[in-house]
Amino acid sequence: MKILQIFILLFCSTIAVCQTSLPATTHAQKPIQSTDSILSTLQMEQMINSNYARSLDTLYFHVEGCTVMNAYTGNAGFVLVLDNKSWAATYRVDSMVLYDFGNGRIPQAIIKKINSIKLGNATEPIGNNQISATEKCNIPAELKKTYGRKITGLSIGNNTFNFAFEKNMELEFLLINDKKNKPAIRVFWEQW
Repeated sequence: MKILQIFILLFCSTIAVCQTSLPATTHAQKPIQSTDSILSTLQMEQMINSNYARSLDTLYFHVEGCTVMNAYTGNAGFVLVLDNKSWAATYRVDSMVLYDFGNGRIPQAIIKKINSIKLGNATEPIGNNQISATEKCNIPAELKKTYGRKITGLSIGNNTFNFAFEKNMELEFLLINDKKNKPAIRVFWEQW
């Protein structure tokens, strides 16, 4: 894999505290090492070498080094508008985070992908013990935090990815169910 900067999302298993009994952290703080089960080196290697991770190569080369100028949001994802007059879209389909990218005007088909009647709304706290579940999630406000910031790479997880930025920041794209148990997303600007 030719991706120069790729980071592994370890979700609740190694870098984030997901137990409500532990002190809460803010998204601006470096995550606390969890004592929960840790992904093995083999699991991480399998994730990095997966077909899904390899499929991100073209996206990586499209966005790496670009600065975010603007963004569009929907209930299923978002589109980042980049300084070289291109764009990159990220959206949920089933239990995966997918993407599209291009140059110039954002096609209407992409706007439809980031707005899905199949997905719910998890902007309000969802009241369980998953990461950031007790917080309100204002996706447009979170995306504004990326404006003027350079994308340095992608971080990957199991069928998911995030955009990584300078100063160890990333757009955390969470696949979650809303209060009605309907598939939804949450997005946070956070330290990794």
